[in-house]
Amino acid sequence: MEKKRCNIRDLARAANLSPGTVSRILNNRPGDMKIPEGTRRRVVTLAREMQYVPNIHARRLFSKRSGVIGLVIPSATRTGVPAFSGGHLPLILAGMEQHLDTGSRSLELIINNRDFIEKQSYLSLFRNGSLDGLLIWGVYEDELFWQELIDARFPYVFIDSHPRLKCWVNCVSNDYAYAAGKMTESILRLGHQRVVFLDDAANWSKTFYRRLGVGAAIENQRRAPESVRYCRAVDASEVERELGAALDEGFRFSAVSAADYRLAVWAREALCRRKLRVPEDVSIASCDTCQGEAAGWPELTRIEVDDRRVGAEAVLAIERIIDASDPFLISLGFEGTLVRGATVLSLNGVEMDA
Repeated sequence: MEKKRCNIRDLARAANLSPGTVSRILNNRPGDMKIPEGTRRRVVTLAREMQYVPNIHARRLFSKRSGVIGLVIPSATRTGVPAFSGGHLPLILAGMEQHLDTGSRSLELIINNRDFIEKQSYLSLFRNGSLDGLLIWGVYEDELFWQELIDARFPYVFIDSHPRLKCWVNCVSNDYAYAAGKMTESILRLGHQRVVFLDDAANWSKTFYRRLGVGAAIENQRRAPESVRYCRAVDASEVERELGAALDEGFRFSAVSAADYRLAVWAREALCRRKLRVPEDVSIASCDTCQGEAAGWPELTRIEVDDRRVGAEAVLAIERIIDASDPFLISLGFEGTLVRGATVLSLNGVEMDA
């Protein structure tokens, strides 16, 4: 026979206190009541011995909050790969964990699939009291349904990408415009006259910001727009096709500025099949490499991003919005760190900036 669960009244009876006093002690809300330290320790010890479990539904009713933050990640059906197969999301979660471990809120994983959209779960989870806020990672630009969440004034923060909506949105992200601009401008400063910027073909907002960064780099170095050829690819075969097309059409590039580490690796493989050496014939750099990702190619010149910081700051942001009961605007972008490797050659004797 299953043992009866210990409730607040059982615990109060054992401690010879009122249920209200026990509740104040366990929830660390003494108010105006002066509770002796010995009494507090006795209640905590009894709660442990009697295996007291708080009634989460009563707590929600009292506080009008669930204590739960949802983390929405994209469905592999759309992205083509599981969300956790890359290095960024696990590191973002590690940053979230560092903060949540010391707080009172928990995290619930939610998949942004067809059912989630058709049932409008992004609204109903708030309306039924299941969630206090939403952290949303891996959003595509065309996911316009998120406008309903914003119009309803529910607490949310997009992480690393956001939809193209009719208003500004809350977002905590790596600064992709800075990364693409910094790396491309550094390559141009080293005397490279023709550069391929290789971007992801997915419909992310980060591709828009990268293009802004590349445009700024061209302008800052006073180069003609055609000095940088902008290409997009989703897999290794497309990278090979794009680089091959550039060479076959007479665009003799001496460097590839890749949007991320995966594209940089595919570019190296494609160039190798064309008998082109890195960096002697073509330099390669990555604008977005998560910490530890380049372990298999440590010589790569790259910008390393701090995903742990993104995760921690995203949790802090959503908690500030929840606690303020007001969806005020938060927009944070964190610059990565340039790691000077051996895969980018200087053609004019100038050294790469740190």
